[in-house]
Amino acid sequence: MRFVPLLLILAACDAKPASPAAPTASTNPVGVPGPAGFGTIVGVVRVKGGDVAPVTKKLAGQEQHCGTEPVDLGVWLVGASGGLRDAHVVVEGVKGEWPKASIPTLDNGKCVFTPPVILMQPGDLKVANSDSIPHSASFNALANPPENVMLPEGRSRMLTWRIAERIEITCSVHPWMHAVVIVMKSPLEALTGEGGAFEIRGVPAGTRRVKVWHRCVGEVDAGEVEVKADGTATIVIEVEPKHGFRGRFK
Repeated sequence: MRFVPLLLILAACDAKPASPAAPTASTNPVGVPGPAGFGTIVGVVRVKGGDVAPVTKKLAGQEQHCGTEPVDLGVWLVGASGGLRDAHVVVEGVKGEWPKASIPTLDNGKCVFTPPVILMQPGDLKVANSDSIPHSASFNALANPPENVMLPEGRSRMLTWRIAERIEITCSVHPWMHAVVIVMKSPLEALTGEGGAFEIRGVPAGTRRVKVWHRCVGEVDAGEVEVKADGTATIVIEVEPKHGFRGRFK
């Protein structure tokens, strides 16, 4: 088995990154098995520099429902080794078979959206409110019809998204609440999990281009990687957040 490392560094500061290590965990919620003629891409997305603290907010006047401590808004989740969670990894220009998948749920809990990022096939999404106060979910879609869902406590609603795009969601009642629903183009996409690791199976053998997106980073072209039939290619990608990214969530 041959590993093909690829390192992409976005140089925007003088800090020297730590030497990359192989990923220890992976996630591919919609991956497909790799038959003969197909391989696997595994990797890790890691934050360069020291800006790794979570984005938090003290919710004055909402302590009864949201808690007394500053709330982690879930928009910048960086592990101890610098691995970035909820980065969207895409293998460009290839298609795969959609596996059977359950309907995902975007919930409201303790005054934040849970989970903060959802990667889903085109289809149905359940929007729920498990909180003790009303919320709304404004889906700022462009390719799909936009939606503004009002959710009393304990209520839910089903929505359908047919066209691939990244949809940012906010709450008109609580402006600090942010989430993203990513409607996929193909099964050859993944979200990074704990430690910033990911795995995409069923990639057609050949030279494949990989791109990464995160709402606090933007889109990163990770370059090309050679995928061998029945083999595994490894990518380590280092990224930096946009300047002043914390301000948009306050």
